[in-house]
Amino acid sequence: MDSANAAEPINILLSQEEVRFVLRALGAKVMNGLDNEPFDALSAEQQAVALAVASRALQARRLVTVRDGSWVIHKRLLTALGACVYSQRALFVYHWRAESETPARYFGHVRSDDVVAHTQPQESLHLFTLLSSTEQLAKQIQTLCGYVDASSDQSFDLTMTGQDFVRVRELAAANATQEAISLLVKYKTPDDTAQAFVATLAAAPHLTIVQALVTGENGAVQTRECTLVHQGQRAWLLSPTVTANRHDLLHAQTTTTTAFQQLLSGWLQGTGDSLSGTINGV
Repeated sequence: MDSANAAEPINILLSQEEVRFVLRALGAKVMNGLDNEPFDALSAEQQAVALAVASRALQARRLVTVRDGSWVIHKRLLTALGACVYSQRALFVYHWRAESETPARYFGHVRSDDVVAHTQPQESLHLFTLLSSTEQLAKQIQTLCGYVDASSDQSFDLTMTGQDFVRVRELAAANATQEAISLLVKYKTPDDTAQAFVATLAAAPHLTIVQALVTGENGAVQTRECTLVHQGQRAWLLSPTVTANRHDLLHAQTTTTTAFQQLLSGWLQGTGDSLSGTINGV
C-alpha cells in the first residue's frame, strides 16, 4: 500500500489470490475485472492452498490480521474492495490504442464518498487506487485514453446506425474513403462533416468505450454508454440515440477534453445524462 499523504491517491497492489481471499472474507462471490483468470482453472484443493498463501502475504503486509478467531481487514483495503463490489455508480472503460486488438481495461467505482479505480498493471496483479474525487477519476480515464485537445476548433455532428458505423470504420481503414462518405450521405450528412468523420477513422484512431451503471434511490440500475474516437486532428463522442422511428442510431459529435471529463464526472455523480444532438432529419 502506497500513500504520500492524505490528499494523494492511495494505491493498493494485490495478487489475484489476495483479491479472492479478501472477497471471501467479505462474503462476496464476484467482482468486475476478475474474469478469465488462472485462479478459476484451479481445483478446489489448489484454490485452498493459494488462498492460504495469500492470507499469509496479506498478514505480512499488515493488511489483514486475526482477532478473536476472525479476519480483520485493513480499513483502506476494506474501503477499496467494498466500493468495487458494492458500488452505487460505476464506469467500465475499454481502451484500444491505434490498431491494437486487446483493450486496456479500467474500472471506476463510487460508493457514498469513496471513489476507487481498479486497473490491472499486469497479468494476475490488480491495482486499487483510492481517489479524492470523481473529477480525479475522470482525469485518470482521459489519461488512459491518451486524449488531448485536438488542433481543430470546428464542430461537427452526424447520425448513423451502429451497423453503418462499423461498415464506415471498415471502409475507412481500407482507404475506401469515398465509399465510406457515401454511406453517410443517406443520413443527410453535410459533405464537410462526412469527410471530417471519415478522415478521423482513416487515421488509425484510438477508440475507447465507456459504460456507466448508476443505481437510483429505488434500487433501479440505469445504464449509459459512449464511445470516444480520436486522433491528432479531431475527437468524436458517439452515443446511442432514439427517434420516434428508429432505435438503432448512434449520434456522433466532436468534443473537447473538458466536455469529455464533465460527461464522465456527471455520470459518476449520478447527475449526468446521455449524450444528445441533432438528428439530421432521420
